[in-house]
Amino acid sequence: MKTAPIKRALAVLSSFVLCSCGNLVVPKYGVQDDVAASAIRRINDIAELRSAQKYQVLVTQLEADYQKYGRSTYAQPRILNELADVYSLQTLDLENAIQADEQLLRSDIAATDATGDFLPRYQTASQYTVADSPYVAKDVSVDAATVKKSAADRLQTNRQLFFFNVTYTS
Repeated sequence: MKTAPIKRALAVLSSFVLCSCGNLVVPKYGVQDDVAASAIRRINDIAELRSAQKYQVLVTQLEADYQKYGRSTYAQPRILNELADVYSLQTLDLENAIQADEQLLRSDIAATDATGDFLPRYQTASQYTVADSPYVAKDVSVDAATVKKSAADRLQTNRQLFFFNVTYTS
């Protein structure tokens, strides 16, 4: 008869220990790398804005990123390429698209992200996983020659559209 209160006390104590330990343990996955995690968060945020078709917010974010990565010859041209694409296809801001593409064609574009703060070294880092791999391939890890070709093609099209619009609306 005396064993029942002891068993109950042990059960309560065990439950308390298990519950309190459960709150202290946080599962970690991916490489614990804050720089890569920051790049992954940026990628996921941009991809989410695209998916939600929030193009004005996307433009604002990309313009801020362009300033943030001001010294990166890897990141800045890729951000400018993405901006020119959004200007051309989503916001129809042909003047800014033309200016961006002209700047891209004059730019030296690095082949690798030396700092690793724009193109994450890992797909998963510090509990963050890249959510949109096609976006990364198209806009973040795109090679310099593809950026230049995209800019040249887009520039030709946008100049035709812009000058056609100016000629026929005047």
